[in-house]
Amino acid sequence: MPSVKPKQNSTGPAYWRSLDELADTPRFRAFLEKEFADYDPEQILAVPSRRGFMKLMAASMALAGAASLTGCRRWPEQHVAPYNNRPEGFTPGAAVQFATVMELGGVAQPLLATSIDGRPVKIEGNPTHPLSGGAAGRLAQASVLEMFDPERSREILSQGKKSTWDAFATGVGSFKGGAGLTVLSEATSSPSVAALRKQLGEADWYEYEPINRDNALEGARHAFGKSLREQLHLDKAQVIACFDADILGSHPAAIRHARDWAAGRDVEHGDFKRVYMTEGVFSITGANADERVPVPTGMVLEVLKAVAAALGINQSPSVELSAPARQWVDKLAADLKAHKGASLVTVGPNQPAVAHVLGAMINDALGNLGKTVTYIEEPGGDRPTSTAAISALVRKINAGEVKTLLILGGNPVFNAPMDLKFGDALKKVDTSIHLSHYVDETSKACTWHLPRAHYLEAWGDARAWDGSLSVVQPLIQPLYDDANSIPKSVIEVLAMLAGDKVADGREIVRRTFGEILPKSSFERAWQTVLRDGTVVGSATPAEKVAKPSEKSMAMIAATVAGQGYELTFTEDYTVYDGRFANNGWLQETPDPMTKVVWDNPANMSPNTAKDLKVWQDDLIEIAVGQHTMTAAVNLLPGMADGAIGISLGYGRTSAGYVGDKVGFDVYQARSSTQMGFAPVSVKKTNRRYRVVATQEHFAIDSTAAQEREERSSYELYRSATVGQYKEYEHHAAEHGGHGDHEFSLRKLPHVPSMKDKQGHTVPLQIFDEAVDYSKEKHAWAMAIDLSKCIGCNACVVACQSENNVPVVGKYECGRGREMAWIRVDRYFHGDPDHSESIKAVHQVVTCHHCENAPCEQVCPVAATTHDSEGLNVMIYNRCIGTRYCSNNCPYKVRRFNWFDWHAKPVHSSIFGGTWLGIPDQQQLSIDKIRQMQFNPEVTVRMRGVMEKCSFCVQRIKAATIPAKNADPNYQLEDGTINPACAQTCATDAIIFGDLADSNSRVSKAFKNPRAFEMLKHLNVRARTRYLARINNPVEATADHGSGHDAGHGSESPKEPSHAKDHG
Repeated sequence: MPSVKPKQNSTGPAYWRSLDELADTPRFRAFLEKEFADYDPEQILAVPSRRGFMKLMAASMALAGAASLTGCRRWPEQHVAPYNNRPEGFTPGAAVQFATVMELGGVAQPLLATSIDGRPVKIEGNPTHPLSGGAAGRLAQASVLEMFDPERSREILSQGKKSTWDAFATGVGSFKGGAGLTVLSEATSSPSVAALRKQLGEADWYEYEPINRDNALEGARHAFGKSLREQLHLDKAQVIACFDADILGSHPAAIRHARDWAAGRDVEHGDFKRVYMTEGVFSITGANADERVPVPTGMVLEVLKAVAAALGINQSPSVELSAPARQWVDKLAADLKAHKGASLVTVGPNQPAVAHVLGAMINDALGNLGKTVTYIEEPGGDRPTSTAAISALVRKINAGEVKTLLILGGNPVFNAPMDLKFGDALKKVDTSIHLSHYVDETSKACTWHLPRAHYLEAWGDARAWDGSLSVVQPLIQPLYDDANSIPKSVIEVLAMLAGDKVADGREIVRRTFGEILPKSSFERAWQTVLRDGTVVGSATPAEKVAKPSEKSMAMIAATVAGQGYELTFTEDYTVYDGRFANNGWLQETPDPMTKVVWDNPANMSPNTAKDLKVWQDDLIEIAVGQHTMTAAVNLLPGMADGAIGISLGYGRTSAGYVGDKVGFDVYQARSSTQMGFAPVSVKKTNRRYRVVATQEHFAIDSTAAQEREERSSYELYRSATVGQYKEYEHHAAEHGGHGDHEFSLRKLPHVPSMKDKQGHTVPLQIFDEAVDYSKEKHAWAMAIDLSKCIGCNACVVACQSENNVPVVGKYECGRGREMAWIRVDRYFHGDPDHSESIKAVHQVVTCHHCENAPCEQVCPVAATTHDSEGLNVMIYNRCIGTRYCSNNCPYKVRRFNWFDWHAKPVHSSIFGGTWLGIPDQQQLSIDKIRQMQFNPEVTVRMRGVMEKCSFCVQRIKAATIPAKNADPNYQLEDGTINPACAQTCATDAIIFGDLADSNSRVSKAFKNPRAFEMLKHLNVRARTRYLARINNPVEATADHGSGHDAGHGSESPKEPSHAKDHG
C-alpha cells in the first residue's frame, strides 16, 4: 500500500491537494515536473532514424497538399442575407433576456434566459426572485447545452419505427374522463398539470422521483399530522446544525441557503455564523462547516439522539459514540442552548423519517419553530411517497390491472428500485407510452415514444421551493418542427389525451393563470408575470404548527444503527439522477469534493481502503443482499471510516453518445427498502479501472519551498479563525489602524530592500507598491473571498457556457488537457489517518491578468498582450501555438487546443471526440444544431490556439462602448459589469469591478486587510486577489491559519500509520 505520510524530514504541506501530494509520491512529482500535459520533450528531441524522418516528411507534404499546399486554415465560404424589412422591435445581434423557470424534482428554479437572434445562448438566475437573487446553479447553467443536443428526440416512435401524432391519436385514442388510463409522472408542482389531472379524474396517477425528500415529508406527517415542507431561514440563525443535510450543495433551495449563509460570513461586520455537520459522505456543506465529525450515514440518527438527550429530550443513542462524535455533540448542545430561537437543526433526505421527527422536536424545544424554521403546505398534498407510489404501480401491473400506461418524463426502467423489476413489469402492459427528451432506456421498452419539448421551447408553470408560482415561457419554437412529430410538453400531451378543447400550451397556461390573477386586470397582470417570471407575493404562507406529536417517540427509540460497511446512495452534483448524463459540460465539471470527471467511483477513506486491502483505482465488488455491482475505488480523505459513497445516475446504456457507458450503475444495488443507504459486503477483484481526477493537473510546484520561504512571500492559501482575526484587528488598532500591516498568521519572509536618498527602506521590485489607478480610465480587477466560496462549481459551468469552452472527454482529461478557463482547487488539511481531523477548502483560480505578465514576455508573436484597461488579452489569429506562455504562467491557467474539440461530440473513450480529419475544416463538420448553442459574442477557437479567461471582455465592451458613444466622459456605476462567474455566484464570493473607482467594491476588497496576492514574490502584480478564509470553530487553537506549504502555519498533519507499500 503506498505511503501517504509526508516525506522524511518534512512536516508536509499544511494544505494539500491529494494524498499523492501529501506523500510527495513519484507519480505526483512526475506530473508536476512536466512542462506540458502528456508531452515528452525527450521523445521529441530524440534523433529519428532516416526511415522515420522520411515518413514524417512524406506525411507533412501530404497534409500540406491536402490543404491546397498553403498550410493555412481557411474558413469555408459563407453568405449573409440581410433583412429586407427588419422585424419591428428586433435588433440583430442584440441580447434579450426572458424570465422563465426550469422544474427539477417538482421544484421550479427561477431563471433569466438570454436570447440572441431568437436562440437562447445563456442562462442566468432571476434577480427578482427571492430564491435566486440573480444566481443559477450548475444544472440550470448547463441546460442550454441540452437544448441544442442533436441527440434529443425529434421523432414519434411506435414499436421502434417512425410514426406521427395522427397515428398516435388513432392508435391510442382519447381518455376523456381518464377511464382506462394509468399515469406515472415525474414530480411536478404545475397548477396546469393539476387542472388537467382533474379532467382525467378516473385515471390512476402515480408520481416517482429517484431522488426525493419523501423522508422529510413522512417525518412532518408523523410530527405534525399533515404534509408540510420545511423552510430554513439561515439569515436568522447564528448556529446551524446539519445532520447529513447538504443544504448548500444539493438542497432544492441551495442557492438561497448559500446566499443567506454567506451574508453571515463577513468577519468585518457583525456576528459570524457557525455551521455544524455530521455526515458519512463528504459534501459541499461539510467542507464549509466550522465543526464537522464524519460518521457512517446509518449512525447519524444516533448522533442526533445524543444531541436530543443533551438538550433534555428523553432520548439516548442505541450505540456508543466515538470520542470525536461525543465531543462534537457536547459542543453543539452547548451552542444550541446558548442560541435558543437563533439556531436551527436540519436533517438530510437520506435519513429516515424518525430522524426528521426528532429534528422537529429539537427545534421546538429550542424555540426555533416559527423563527429560523417554518413549514408550509406541501404542494403535492397527501400524495404517497415516491417509493410507495411506484411499488403500488408495479403490484397493479403484475396483477394485470394496467392496460394503458402513460409515463410523463423520468426513466423508471433505469432508476426504479431494483427489487421492483420495473422493466419486467412494463412488458406486461398492453400499451405503454413514454414522453421523454431522449429515446432512453424506458422509451426503448415502451410501445410508444413521444418527443418532449425542452423547457426553453415550451409553455408551462411550476412552483418554487417556497411555493411561489412562476411561468415557463419559451424562447424559441421547437427546434425539430416536423408537423407530424413536433415535440410537445407535458400539458399539451395531457390535454390531447383528455380531449381538451384547448390544446395550445400557451392558452392552457393562460387559462390556469386566469383562475389565479385578478380577472378585472388580467392582461396587465399577465404581462407583469411574463416580465417578472413569477407572481409576486404568491409564496405559500407559513403554517402555524403544533408541538410535535409525542406518539412518534416510540418509533424513534426503536431504531438501532447498523454495523459493518455501509453504502450511501448520493445525488450526483453534475448528472443529478442520470437525466443529464448526455451533457458534456456536466460530465466534465469536476465533482466539488473528489474532483473526479466522467465517473462515479466508490469513495472511501484511506482507513477503509486499508481495512479492505484495496487502493486507488482498484475494482471492487459490492454486494447488497443478493445483488452485486462493480465500482472503482477512489480515496477521499474526510469520509467516515466504514462508509462508502457512490453517486447515482451513471452506467447509462441509452443516454446518448456522450453519456453511454460512463461510470457505474448504482441503481442495480438500490432497493425500495434501502433508498438512502444499505449495509454491504465488499470484495476486491484483480482488475483496475482508471479514475480521472483533475485536482493535480495544474498543481503549482513547491519544490525548494523552504528555501524560497527565506526570501519571498510565497503563499497560495490563507485561513484563520475568527478569534485569530480579531486578535490581529486588536493589534492593528493599537498601532494606529491596519495601514500597511498585511494580515498573515505567520512571520512574513524577508523581502530584499535598499535605502533611498532620504534613508527610508524601500523594497527591491520593478513597480512601486502603491499604484494610483485613479489616473486610468478603467482598471479591471477581481477579488475572491475565500470565506464565502463554497466550491459549488456554478462559476465553472457559467464560464463554459458564456465563453464557448469546449469539452474534451475523459481520455483527454486524463492527459491533463481539460479546457476549463476557471478551476476550483480543493485542498485538504489534517491527518488522513484521522477522518475527524480533515478539513477541506476551495479556491477559485483563473487568469490573474498580471500587470507584469510572464506570459506576455515570452510570446514571440505578441498573441498575448496587455490592453489599456489592464486586461491580459489573447489575439487568436496571431497565436502559432508555441505554448511558451503556458509554460511561463505561474498560475497554470492557460489552455491549449490540442485538437478541434468542437468538431465532434466527445465521449469518455480514447479519441471519442477528437477531430482527426485533414484538411482541418472542422467548422464544416459541426452539427448545425450544436452551432446554434455558441455565444456569438465569443470567438470559437480552433486547433493550435491558446486560450484563457478574458474577464468576459465581451461583457465589458457591451457596457463601455455604448456608454462611450453616448458620452465620451462616461462613468459606469459599480456593478454594471459582471463576468459570468461573478454573475452566477450565489454567495457573492467573486467581486469584479474597476480599481479606477476608489469607491468600487473591488477597490475596497483590495484594501481589506485579509486581501493577499497569490505568489506575490513573483512580482507579477496580479489583478486578482484573494481574501483570506475565516472559520468559526468553537474554540480557536494556538495554531494559526496556514498557507499552502510547510511553514505557512504551525499546524502540520500527524504521521499516518499505514505506510506500507501496496502491491
